[in-house]
Amino acid sequence: MNKTVMRKILSRNIDTVTLFFCQKPSTGYGVIGEVEKVFGVRLGAGVVYGCLMRLERDGLLSHEMVNGAHGTRQACSYVVTEKGKTMFQCNVEQLRVILKFVGC
Repeated sequence: MNKTVMRKILSRNIDTVTLFFCQKPSTGYGVIGEVEKVFGVRLGAGVVYGCLMRLERDGLLSHEMVNGAHGTRQACSYVVTEKGKTMFQCNVEQLRVILKFVGC
């Protein structure tokens, strides 16, 4: 798939994508790296960190401070909350319904 198209799809579903990659504790840069590894596109830090802050504000993620790799400064490690898990499942189900409706 074209990288531009994939980037648009990911951007439009950034909440679901972020909740997926935060099922286990992850930093913002960890989410960026996983998205790039899985989908072959790099999302901007502003997109991902903006989403992380909004999801945390809405109670879908929580964070804790962790030591960075190799003694570097501390970083926020985000993990999905129970409310976030419920939202993730609802989003996935909505996507399934849409895909079934359009014949995918």
